[in-house]
Amino acid sequence: MTRPAAIVTGGARGIGLACAQALADGGYDILVADLAETAADGLAADITKRGAKFANIQCDIADLASHTALVDAAMRTFGRIDCLVNNAGVGAVVRGDLLDLEPENFDRTLGINLRGTVFLSQAVAKAMLAAPGDHQRSIITITSVSAEMASPERPDYCISKAGLSMWVKNLA
Repeated sequence: MTRPAAIVTGGARGIGLACAQALADGGYDILVADLAETAADGLAADITKRGAKFANIQCDIADLASHTALVDAAMRTFGRIDCLVNNAGVGAVVRGDLLDLEPENFDRTLGINLRGTVFLSQAVAKAMLAAPGDHQRSIITITSVSAEMASPERPDYCISKAGLSMWVKNLA
C-alpha cells in the first residue's frame, strides 16, 4: 500500500518541524519546503528513522512561480499529495506605531503569510482534486491568536493571520 504524503512549509524547525515529525510518526512521507534547502538537510535522518520517505525543496512561499515546482516535486517524489501543512510565515518586519507602518513591510508580511499561503493552497488543492482515488486529503493552516486579537504595534501580522483564518473558512 502506498503511504500518504504531506508537504510541510517552513518545516525545518519549530512548529513546522513538530508537524513533520508527527505526520511521519502517523505514517506519512514528508516533503519539507523551506527557504534554505540546507536547513532541512539535518531532518532526513530524523524523518526516515520514523519510517517515512523524506524530501526537501528550497521554496519561497511568497514566490508564486515556485508553487508549481513544489507541487511537481511532491508528485514526482511520492506520486500524490494527501496533506499540506501551511506553516511558513514571518512576523512583523518592524514593530511600531500603526501610523508608521511602511508599505514595503506590509507587502512582505502579507506576501508570505497570506498571499503565498492562499495561492500555494490553491495549487495543492488542484493537484489533490485531480489525483485518482477516494482517500482523505487535508490542508492545515497554522495561524495565530493574532488573527483575533489586535496588536497595534504589528497590524500587518495581525491582518495576515486574520486573512488566513477567513481563507480557511472559505476552503471548508
